[in-house]
Amino acid sequence: HNPVTQKERLRKLESLRWKLQQHRKKTRQIPRDDKQLASLNGYALAVLSAAVKDSKYYAEPADRIATYLKKLWKKSQLEKGLDDHGKSLGAGSMGDYAAVALGLLKWAEASGDKDSTKIGRELLSASWEKFYDVKGWQPLETSLLPNPIFQKHLQDSPEPSAETLLLQATALYLSTESNATLKQRLEFNLSRVTQGMLNDPFYYATLVAFA
Repeated sequence: HNPVTQKERLRKLESLRWKLQQHRKKTRQIPRDDKQLASLNGYALAVLSAAVKDSKYYAEPADRIATYLKKLWKKSQLEKGLDDHGKSLGAGSMGDYAAVALGLLKWAEASGDKDSTKIGRELLSASWEKFYDVKGWQPLETSLLPNPIFQKHLQDSPEPSAETLLLQATALYLSTESNATLKQRLEFNLSRVTQGMLNDPFYYATLVAFA
């Protein structure tokens, strides 16, 4: 019995994906959510960029996502995403900035794309400027309260912690560039232990795993 090749596995997966899409078109009763969110596309790009090292099959979708994400970075502001009519969903949060920065930097590493390197670094710098203070993190750029509340660490949700994603992007950047300020911030936040983390480490799983 001959072993199944990687090419054959990918062909079978593509066939199954097509069949599932056809079934969904026939049976789906609720409206389809076509929003293209920055954060989710950032995660996808980070994963696809890692997969490219094993198979070039993933290069085309990764490049397509990177092209989309770069268009969301306008005049030093990241849009949260676009709806199915191409309309902006508003300003991005820390989670959006961190996920897109990580995704673009990983894609730049995998592909050598200079635009992804440039925009990824700009997003990384903007993330630290907009959402970080020595007192902690502020997940949104603007606060509804007169005195912003800073969190020493950010919990995971159904999505990975924005803090962890930003620290991962920072570590990736520092693997090729020297920046004493970012290095100090990275080490400080990875070494800071809070009572909340000790009481409920499950909610900080991505940060604990990365540290």
